[in-house]
Amino acid sequence: MKVENHKVYNAKAKINVDPTHMLGRVYKVTEDYLKYAIELQPEIESKYIQALMKRLADDVGDIEINLPFLNVEEASKELTVLNNYQELRRLITLFVTKYWDLPEKTQVKDDKVDIYNLNYTKSYIRLSYNRVKSFVDVLGDEKGIELYKEILYKIVDDEVKNADYKRKTQRESGEKAIKGWTETGLGNLTSCFFDDYKVLFRFDKCVIHEALKDYNDPDHAYIASCYRGDVQGGHTGKFWMMRRTQTLHHADFCDEMYWYDDVHPDAEQPSLEFTKNLGKKQ
Repeated sequence: MKVENHKVYNAKAKINVDPTHMLGRVYKVTEDYLKYAIELQPEIESKYIQALMKRLADDVGDIEINLPFLNVEEASKELTVLNNYQELRRLITLFVTKYWDLPEKTQVKDDKVDIYNLNYTKSYIRLSYNRVKSFVDVLGDEKGIELYKEILYKIVDDEVKNADYKRKTQRESGEKAIKGWTETGLGNLTSCFFDDYKVLFRFDKCVIHEALKDYNDPDHAYIASCYRGDVQGGHTGKFWMMRRTQTLHHADFCDEMYWYDDVHPDAEQPSLEFTKNLGKKQ
């Protein structure tokens, strides 16, 4: 068993991204939620779009943002549903670029810009939060979350169906993840590799939680962010499994265990006491 602490949270860590591509990804995710919402409950289409627009408009207010290096038409060229709602698309663009907080004269190199990872995370994860809250606005808490989850399962089904997944050991995947988290300043965490096929992480600070904590709404913040990992990690057809018992949205730390079910069938989750004390001097 190998245990290591990684205190790498950095609110000023920067990532280098193609902003047009990133905006296109945000559009596409929203498009998928709209598409499946209309398919599953067509009667809520207008109310849901109005609810989402209201939430985004309340957030952005009367700001105007001009980023000359951002190609909105290129980012939206493959959309079908969202392009029918130009005002919603405009509000999404304003919302996302507001949280990027980039000056007009941002230096562009090879179509990419440097952006604080915390700002980038806020842009897409707060949009996700507002998508969740808009379902709740229209359908109420229970039915709204139920529909959101149903849509998310369909989206993950599509991803798994189209994914070219190449199996690596959990040690390989975990060490690669830690390297990426360190570079982006994602959080303070402790890793515990039990063997090549099972690893436990404890997150004491995480950029996702930092991006949403101001809402002071842990239940919806969890659904909008971490719940996606629960769906992916327990998805039939994947070689790896994932289980968490708590998150930073609701507790002092987040625990995530990843394993291969064919190597560790019915793997037991370590106790919270074990995870709490992981990597701490006794």
